[in-house]
Amino acid sequence: MNAAPPQMSHDGSAPVISVVVCTHNGEGTIRDTLRALTSQNFAGEMEIIVVDDGSTDLTSEVVRKFPVRLISSPTNVGLSAARNLGIEASLAPLVAFTDDDCIPPPGWVANLVTEWAKLNGDIQALGGTVQSHATDTFNRRFNQFHHTLAPASLRLSGAGFLLRLWLYLRNEGIVISSDSPQPVFVLVGANMSFRRDALKEIGGFDVRRRFGGDEIPVCAAIQQRWGQESVWCSPSIVMHHNFDPKLRDTFRRAYAYGRGSGRDFAEQGGIPSVGPIGLLVMAAGAGAICFKFLGIRSWWLLLACAMLAPYMIAARPTSSSSKARWTEKPLFRLVIALEEISGIIGFVGGWLRSKETK
Repeated sequence: MNAAPPQMSHDGSAPVISVVVCTHNGEGTIRDTLRALTSQNFAGEMEIIVVDDGSTDLTSEVVRKFPVRLISSPTNVGLSAARNLGIEASLAPLVAFTDDDCIPPPGWVANLVTEWAKLNGDIQALGGTVQSHATDTFNRRFNQFHHTLAPASLRLSGAGFLLRLWLYLRNEGIVISSDSPQPVFVLVGANMSFRRDALKEIGGFDVRRRFGGDEIPVCAAIQQRWGQESVWCSPSIVMHHNFDPKLRDTFRRAYAYGRGSGRDFAEQGGIPSVGPIGLLVMAAGAGAICFKFLGIRSWWLLLACAMLAPYMIAARPTSSSSKARWTEKPLFRLVIALEEISGIIGFVGGWLRSKETK
């Protein structure tokens, strides 16, 4: 494993914050990420660490053109293990993370450090919100409409099916409406930061999660150690995410997050974290099939309920979804259901695999 030597400031002082970007075959996107990071409006000392997780393209060559520290893994070890490499290499007391397909606004680092200065020592994690960088494709407009990557409300902690459904109906499942910092259940991996000592104390990220939802067990471990209100989100800390233009990426991400949650459920028990819309649609569809085979003529009523469920209970759009085309908004609600179904399939797969390996 190769790493560039640590870079200190001109007077030998350590950086205030370390920004870690993990990448795997990110040649096509990481250039814009690093341009934004190296152009931050931040007067203090910072360091940028890029962990190349076994890329087989020209990612490392692109990274070497920027004044950043590069850590190269000879093999693909997965996102969580790559983030742990970044933590080990970091020099600052604060460690921030973003992705190789994100475009940090000019004030992102400054906002992070400013918000950290306002928090008391009991708070160990701080993150922000995510906005779609572009809205030029159906999938990107959907992600802006649905706020696919959003810090989860503290109310979701230990929430069962009925409470999750109630939060959906009230549109309170994510933190997007408040302008003030507040404790949350879990942060977004593309826009999160931690006290380095806290990450070291809990053992960093779970290396079994190669992709998808690795921030969930980290936030849970911090809350278990320092209390439920030790993880905070500030809406003023905004990250622009350059979502994949293709819709299949949304389903791929949902499946990966579901698989990780299924493994957690198999190992730790508790309440399954599955989306209520997708579950209702699947249940109604399965019921319709059963009624059909039983020869009951009203089976089509259940099927109709399955098709209408996303439109009746899916999360409502917010003002930030104004760029969505009005003809697409009904389809977005159907995609929400399909996204949750992908997560449920991943959940079952992760749960079964963990059961087999025990």
